[in-house]
Amino acid sequence: MLHSTTWKNISPPRPAVSPRETDRRNPARPDDAEAVYEAIAALVPQLRRFALGLVKDSSEADDLVQDCILKAMEKHHQWERGTNLKGWLMTILRNHFINKVRTAKRRPTASLDDHDYHLCRSGGQNGHVALQQLGEAVYNLPFEQREVVMLVGVEGMSYEEAAEIINCPLGTVRSRLSRARNALKDYMSPDADGS
Repeated sequence: MLHSTTWKNISPPRPAVSPRETDRRNPARPDDAEAVYEAIAALVPQLRRFALGLVKDSSEADDLVQDCILKAMEKHHQWERGTNLKGWLMTILRNHFINKVRTAKRRPTASLDDHDYHLCRSGGQNGHVALQQLGEAVYNLPFEQREVVMLVGVEGMSYEEAAEIINCPLGTVRSRLSRARNALKDYMSPDADGS
């Protein structure tokens, strides 16, 4: 005959996976997808700024952001709760942009939009012109430098976050940012126009 204390020491069989482990494996369950969607929506202005740094045309930047958001919403279950949502979205946007550039290289097309930007400039105060020149200088940087300037300089991300998004070593981020700063400084200096 078994004693009552023996029964107390026997615990019922545990399920193979505890509810907490399930939450860690699938952090964005369908019941909290709405919260993920709201967090994504809150980051749209930052995504748009980053997209505008990658492409000059605002409608093309909007298309990039829209495609990024659609992909993120479709794949929201892949985002791990507690990780950097902004970094995850920036990575999606960057990868989508790179894929579009690669596709465009395979199918070259001429666009008048590229030339319209330089043909017509609105008048304004000196600050507006300087800001426009800076924007043009940033856009004329090589892609690798431009994306680092946008992530670190505009979005205020740390070097480590930028390195994770770009998927390169920390030293490479610092080097690209240094070269970009020097190029921008040279471009914006009063002697840059040859006078």
